[in-house]
Amino acid sequence: MQNEVLFSKMFVGSYNDDNIGHEVINFFKPDNSENSFLYIPPYGNISEKLYRNIKHVVLLGAPVRYAYPVIAIATNVKCFENDDDRKKQEDDIKYCGVSVNKINYTGTMPGDPNWFLTYIVAKDSIKCPLKEDKYYVVPKSDNKFSEEEHKSVIEKLEKNGGKVLDVEVNPQRKYTSCLCVEYLEKVIENWDVYPLKTVEEAKKEVSNYKDDNFLNFCGKTNDEIVFSNMICNILNHKHADEHADAEYRQKFVREIFGVESSIDFSVEKEVLSLTKSQRLIKQYFGEGNSALKEQAKKKLKDCYGIDIALYKENPFKKQNGRIDLLIKNNEKIIVVENKIKSSINGIFEDGDEIKNQLDKYKEYIRYYKKEETEYSHAKDTYFIFAPVYNSDFDILGCKIITYDKLVKFFEKNKIPDCEFFDEFLNGLKKHSLTRQQEITRRFINVLKQK
Repeated sequence: MQNEVLFSKMFVGSYNDDNIGHEVINFFKPDNSENSFLYIPPYGNISEKLYRNIKHVVLLGAPVRYAYPVIAIATNVKCFENDDDRKKQEDDIKYCGVSVNKINYTGTMPGDPNWFLTYIVAKDSIKCPLKEDKYYVVPKSDNKFSEEEHKSVIEKLEKNGGKVLDVEVNPQRKYTSCLCVEYLEKVIENWDVYPLKTVEEAKKEVSNYKDDNFLNFCGKTNDEIVFSNMICNILNHKHADEHADAEYRQKFVREIFGVESSIDFSVEKEVLSLTKSQRLIKQYFGEGNSALKEQAKKKLKDCYGIDIALYKENPFKKQNGRIDLLIKNNEKIIVVENKIKSSINGIFEDGDEIKNQLDKYKEYIRYYKKEETEYSHAKDTYFIFAPVYNSDFDILGCKIITYDKLVKFFEKNKIPDCEFFDEFLNGLKKHSLTRQQEITRRFINVLKQK
């Protein structure tokens, strides 16, 4: 009897950094069937007893602080009659003309899966949340965090507009008892049908981005530092009319961050998050040359009123973080953390680290405003640049600027005499793809290998 729900995590793990997992088929219609099919990672097969008990499969993204975003729910899944039936279907079912068991998945994952298809799903039976809704699953029995932390995670999600499914999930076995079947069926009554397309149909949606570009050639399409440096260099580009330089930066700040200012901005990249006095303290403790130590000691006393004798050791020994982009004038200070990573499973598990980075930068700016008095009254704000396919930071309460917004700005405000502008813009477009578009792009590349 099918009376259980399977919770399956999609595209989780380093394999998906630059590749795509076998579960990619979950999000496409085959060329030659009205049904669609599911692959349950990591190897496609599950125990026989559990296999035939599953009624619905919840497809989850990778977690943000133990909160798994719900991508879709496949309802009333069907099992294969036997191994021969499944193997025949694996030969017959094709995507872009390639049999599912012949798709050449590249990357570091060793060996082939045990099964290439796990479940059959009838037409229009995969449901997804409405566009304006974001649903999450937060495992209650995860022993990695306390009951108080579990409650805090849910409160933060709901505060930022998220909805949490009230289900008891065992994170090891990844499924629930039959108690949640009726509950889930009620939740998804008004959900949309997931817009499954064949690969050929989906190709049109990613035609705006060309994989054949200089950044891809250099292996830098996912490099956060490279993109931060490019954005900085574009904003600092010297126009024929010098007044246009300031206007361009002001327009960028206004349209991207919603920050108004009549004063020009400076734009810096890879800014070490230490003030001048903190750098001198670090230099003092790290310097072997006695003359240079004395020089640092004197400058600390004369310029900042700091007596180095009060420090037994360097308090900034482990502080070496760099702000990706620092945009400022004496009215406004804008700190940007650029978080591309590369995978569609993304940076979610680094959620706490991101939050801590921003907290460190806030502390740095607080000290910076004390030392650099011209900025003492400037209002500071903090943002994250993130790909559209990897922007589920709701739980962190961060201000997110997705790459599609950057693309729209730079498409409207091209710089004709900037030699590499088109390459820069095409590089941005890769990260303006939706999750489904990025999955499509990677699947197309996999199918090309055949």
